[in-house]
Amino acid sequence: MDQNNQTATKHYAEIENFADNLIAEKNLVNIDEPTLRQMRDDLVERLEQVINRIVVENIPEEKLPEFEALIDRDAEPAE
Repeated sequence: MDQNNQTATKHYAEIENFADNLIAEKNLVNIDEPTLRQMRDDLVERLEQVINRIVVENIPEEKLPEFEALIDRDAEPAE
């Protein structure tokens, strides 16, 4: 696994852990396990969206062409 994948995996695990802690702090005792899993998955997804939005909103304007090129490169199908 390369350095970028390791970092991404670590960050995703931290987001999952944060979501687990938020749910635990709410002390939701009368909710079945499938519902708790869905709540966790939804929370993780929303957290990722918010984090990504904040990162993109804070990219300096002079770096936008570089960022767009990176997105375009990653969006191309693998051959």
